[in-house]
Amino acid sequence: MKFGTKVKRLASISKLKLKKHSPEILVTLGVVGTVGSAVMACVATTKLPEVLDECADRKEELLHAFEEGEEVGYTEKEYKRDSAKLAFRNAWEIGKLYLPAVTLELASVSMIFASNSIHRKRTASLAAAYATLDSMFKEYRKNVCETFGEDIDKDMRYGVKHEKMEVTETDEKGKEHTHKQKVDVIDKDLNSISDYAKFYDESCAGWDKNPEYNIITLNAAQAHANSLLHARGYLFLNEVYKLIGIKPTLAGQTVGWIDNPGSETTTVVDFGIYNSARQANRRAVNGLEPVILLDFNVQGDIMNDPRLSKILSRK
Repeated sequence: MKFGTKVKRLASISKLKLKKHSPEILVTLGVVGTVGSAVMACVATTKLPEVLDECADRKEELLHAFEEGEEVGYTEKEYKRDSAKLAFRNAWEIGKLYLPAVTLELASVSMIFASNSIHRKRTASLAAAYATLDSMFKEYRKNVCETFGEDIDKDMRYGVKHEKMEVTETDEKGKEHTHKQKVDVIDKDLNSISDYAKFYDESCAGWDKNPEYNIITLNAAQAHANSLLHARGYLFLNEVYKLIGIKPTLAGQTVGWIDNPGSETTTVVDFGIYNSARQANRRAVNGLEPVILLDFNVQGDIMNDPRLSKILSRK
């Protein structure tokens, strides 16, 4: 590679890195500049008494000149004119002390505002990209459902595998019988299930080894979430996570539900207890398995939804 080409490539990479980290750089410079302007203002204040003394001396000289100049025709009108000029000069002398500090402070504040502006634009771009991707994904699932059916759609989405497993059951006489039964096995890697799916297990609040107790707890939490949604008009996923003791996520800060009180269909928060992955939770629902897969039916990004702005403006 030629030297000139290497230089151009290095310059291009450096420019890209600078653009990528520009918000952090601007904030850092803004903070440093703010501190520096405060130091400069303190230094200028130490020189203020000397400047004030000089201003007082000039004012006294002008007054003395007026008192002595009345005999030679130095009128009061001329004295007032010169006093005004002197006042402007004295103000300028004082202002010069703090001008560097003020200039640096304004530049620092401008950098901080510029950093915030860049962040806002990038956030808006991400929100737009997410909205487009979410719309495309929903359209894709709709086409799959129309072509192959909802069962195939859920199998593909959640990675469900149909396997035969040995199941031991006890009859009325107390004898155990083992037979093979077809079950739906779901991959426990949540990334292959859903971006928002979580397992309700021993790490969650209110979890119990009794599956029936867990179903009751989750139904109560789901009812409470719906009450919050309909009372406020909106609900974030992290708020639902908090109800059942699941750690909040970055996505949970922006995705959630918005109520539509005037529409034909009512917005409902659904934990997906009974319909996740073609009833993959049926063992839990039937009281056989204490761990339950929750897949929340969030509407998507509501932070940038115009409906949320309307709800907040009414409050």
